[in-house]
Amino acid sequence: MGSMAERWDETWHRLLVWTSGQAPSERLAAQILLGDGFSRLDPSHPLGGPDGKKDAIMQRDGRKWIMAVYFPRGQQAFKAIRSKFVSDAAGVSANSADGIAFVTNQELSLAERKELCSRTQSACEIYHLERIVTILDQPAMATVRAQYLGIDTTPNTAISSLRTVFVHPILPSSGMGTRFVGRADELRAVEDFLTSSLSVEGFSHVGVVAGMPGVGKTAFALEVAANLCTKGLFSGGAFIADFKGYEENPREWVEPSAVLPGLLLALGADHVAPDAAANFIAYRHLLKTREREGRPILLLLDNVADIRQAHDLLPPPGIHRVIITSRNSLSPRIPLSRDVPLSILPLRQSTQLIAKGNESRFSGQTEALELLANLCGGLPIALQLVSQILANDPDLSALDIAHELKEEATRLAGLEFEDAEIRAVFQGSYLRLPREAAKCLRYLSIHPGRELSLQAAAHLLGVTEVKARQALRRLESSHLITRSFEPTLWKLHDLLRLYGRELADSTDARHAQQEALHRLFKYYFETIEQVNGWINGTSDLEGTESFEDSKNALRWAAREHANVVACISSASDIGGLTRSWELGIAINPYLCLRGDWSTAIKVSESAVAAAKSLGDKKREGSALNNLGLAYNSCRRHDDGKPLFLRARKLHREIGDKEGEARVLSGLSESMRAEGNVLATIPVLQRAVRLYTEIQDAYGLGFALTNLATSLRETKQYMAAVGILGKALEIHQATGARRAEASTLGQLGAALGQVGQAEKAAVAFDDSIRIAEGIGDHLIAGMSYMNKGNLYRLQGDLHNTEDLYRKSLASFEKIESVWEQAYVLFNMAQWYQERGDENKWQECMAKIASLGTTGRQLLERAAKRGRESGMLSF
Repeated sequence: MGSMAERWDETWHRLLVWTSGQAPSERLAAQILLGDGFSRLDPSHPLGGPDGKKDAIMQRDGRKWIMAVYFPRGQQAFKAIRSKFVSDAAGVSANSADGIAFVTNQELSLAERKELCSRTQSACEIYHLERIVTILDQPAMATVRAQYLGIDTTPNTAISSLRTVFVHPILPSSGMGTRFVGRADELRAVEDFLTSSLSVEGFSHVGVVAGMPGVGKTAFALEVAANLCTKGLFSGGAFIADFKGYEENPREWVEPSAVLPGLLLALGADHVAPDAAANFIAYRHLLKTREREGRPILLLLDNVADIRQAHDLLPPPGIHRVIITSRNSLSPRIPLSRDVPLSILPLRQSTQLIAKGNESRFSGQTEALELLANLCGGLPIALQLVSQILANDPDLSALDIAHELKEEATRLAGLEFEDAEIRAVFQGSYLRLPREAAKCLRYLSIHPGRELSLQAAAHLLGVTEVKARQALRRLESSHLITRSFEPTLWKLHDLLRLYGRELADSTDARHAQQEALHRLFKYYFETIEQVNGWINGTSDLEGTESFEDSKNALRWAAREHANVVACISSASDIGGLTRSWELGIAINPYLCLRGDWSTAIKVSESAVAAAKSLGDKKREGSALNNLGLAYNSCRRHDDGKPLFLRARKLHREIGDKEGEARVLSGLSESMRAEGNVLATIPVLQRAVRLYTEIQDAYGLGFALTNLATSLRETKQYMAAVGILGKALEIHQATGARRAEASTLGQLGAALGQVGQAEKAAVAFDDSIRIAEGIGDHLIAGMSYMNKGNLYRLQGDLHNTEDLYRKSLASFEKIESVWEQAYVLFNMAQWYQERGDENKWQECMAKIASLGTTGRQLLERAAKRGRESGMLSF
């Protein structure tokens, strides 16, 4: 047995999960200090009451010391430990003592111990968890361990002193049979590998069924074992033992020596020896005997939290097979083992599990069952609790209990039935976590988004990425977090997130949580601003150091934009209105880039609300402008125009010329959509004058591009070409790559309309190259389409069709329905011109399939008639 039988970290675990109260903790601390050289110890008030700022007075080397004891349940935040120490250290001077001995069941790093001692001018001894475990595990302290921790003094000397665990036989009826739901593929895979090559030595013979708390590992493993027994494959017998590795009370955790007596008797042993070592020898002999006889056995070692619980019971490679269930990743530590990960159930199987055995009762309640299954997150333990609640109350409908569980704040409390509750299931895993991993779980739960990266975790925790990675690794190996579809992101199950938030609220100070969130918001804001630098600038711009190129910047934004959006309302909730506004403004360029107008509207509305709460007219005008632009992009120009007018008024009130000029561009777009293109020209000329007055070259380039668009649409083509040339020079000088791509597309259209086809084609190609380089599929699609229109006018059949299809593919990437309808309309016109009736009908059918957008496009086209030249938008 070695060290496992002698200690197995039981002292450590029982101290950490201390539940005995203050008086016993003071008596235990006294024994620890007496065993470590202190003398003449005089307790102050062990039965309660005033203690004169000390728990005991004692002496060492002729000097007077006070004893201070802090034995909370579970690991606490260092701030709480420090606060208790500082309070207790005041007792040194109050009692005219020379030093303090602080006895605590808390884990403390070397740096933390030094910080505590620096808080007092007196002599100081810190008896932290690991130190007192070392003292208590001495042979001379055996009776103290037995009295205060309930650890038997002679665990391996006699069978009578062992806490024997009953080993149950597994029968064909042990599984759930027809009551078992789902996991058919996993069942088949495990059964195949457990039964293949039973006589081949060295073959994988241990299957580790692992997964998060409550995912149904035991039920699954029993189903596998029962199915194999039904087939008569394990003639030597099949047995299950519960190691209780995730019970809240460490006294329930099972050592391997406690399983041996029951296992020996189950295997047919005539007697059990009083000595554990002899029992292990007998167990090995029985395994070899079964193998010689060709009678394989199957062991199911359930709820194993530590490999040391099961290691000595594993048979050597051969014909015997083992299934281990665990919430921890044990398979890397077991040679010739197979990992069998279990995840949550899909929606259909989740509803089946809720209704199992009462299908007729829930007929017609499909939507309610699906809602209920989603609230349970597909977690079998939650689904079973809901099923039991429903079975106990025939008058309760699935919708009734779904309404009960709808509120996140009370959902966990609703997932209880009789003596079973989901919190207890999670608690068993949480208590086994080291301090940093436990803190990581709590802080991940307050993250506003559904997934988070290593960098986000590091900022939340306020630690280095190395430390954050270590904490995440521990949570992942404990199956408390999982990888997302994107391997660099992690996520918490919804119910675990709620549990973690409860822990955070009870363990971590509110201001500490808010500081963590503000670190997170700052990280997201600064990084999305760098993404914007890559979208609108060049690779040598300052402030883009997090990314090597635009591709990596856009890849980050694709992963993280949903988290940034989630942080906007979260920042507002904790009073961070300025940060909420900043995030809403900063994420907008990326949302526009991907054509996600509905989200752009949502974040812009939040930014408007934050600015109004701040009383900041400049910020409000900027947010209103973004909101109006998002409405324009959705073709909701009637909604956008009033917003631009409000924003212009706000900027004029505070004399903000730059803000007013920026708003005029969006206003002109709304006016152009009304069919009043001529009226937009003086509006945009004013924007040009304002930008010129304040010497804002960046804004001037945009205003000139918009002015040229209006000139082109009023058939002032040569004037448009000249102004677009000036705008292009400015965009190239300021490094506004996206604006450069857009202007090149407009220039290509204008050049085509004045008959300069070759120059137009070059401009379109440059626009496409830049747009695709920064991931702007909207601009790329527009330039592909307009270049196709150019070739169409020239009669180039092959290139026209190819360009239209590339345009359509670009718009499909960002699900831009209006633009898809537009290019399909151009294609339909072109096929009609060629007399290709089938393809014309195919395009018209696709337009019709786009619903309201398709109909609106056709109505608009009929109203405007076919334009000559470029059909740009």
